[in-house]
Amino acid sequence: MLNLYADDTAILATFKNHKTVTSALNKHLALFENYFNQWKIKINVEKTVAVLFTKRIKPVKPPTLYSTPLQWSQSTKYLGLILDKNLTWKHHILHARAKFRHALRLIYPLICRNSEMDMYNKVLLYTAVLRPIISYGCPVWGYAAKSNIKILEVAQNSIIRTITKAHRYTRNSNIYKALKLHPFKNYIQILAKKFFANLHNINNTNLMNLENYTPQDDHKRPRRILLDSYNPP
Repeated sequence: MLNLYADDTAILATFKNHKTVTSALNKHLALFENYFNQWKIKINVEKTVAVLFTKRIKPVKPPTLYSTPLQWSQSTKYLGLILDKNLTWKHHILHARAKFRHALRLIYPLICRNSEMDMYNKVLLYTAVLRPIISYGCPVWGYAAKSNIKILEVAQNSIIRTITKAHRYTRNSNIYKALKLHPFKNYIQILAKKFFANLHNINNTNLMNLENYTPQDDHKRPRRILLDSYNPP
């Protein structure tokens, strides 16, 4: 599978046998090399990342680009999402929380307890500026473990209590009900359902061929290798 977006290129190969996956990636990379040479496009091999999505412990021979073996990485970033080798999404969630906290520091004087701004505008700032940061890409990582989702849920609860100047014994559920907001877990579920419901309206072959989403799928997932390469500006 080949995915192109701006200057980001990702190759995805799936098979039970790791040697077959590496061989498939090498064939695609050879075609890319010919294309890049023909159009005089220079690729920075050092910034090209290969990730083996598996629990396999034994070392696997990595693919090569321009006769240079690509070292296996623990994670890679593609379209704003950090994909770790075990697909637990913890690295991405921690990264999202860090971005959330940075944005919060910038606007905190406006939404803190001592701010004179009315509550309506404080909530509007949160839903328009802060919440999209921690919910970005949730249809992809929404199946992460409850302990990982809890990290972002706690971040949201904390700022909502600050905005409303809630008493320490006030339940979070009562606050959300009063503000007519969804708790974080319910909110990302709503976004995910809307995303998958609208797939038939998207003219993207890869998205149209996605399987039905099963929130609690206990089946073993196939081993995957993702190669993310790009051209520096």
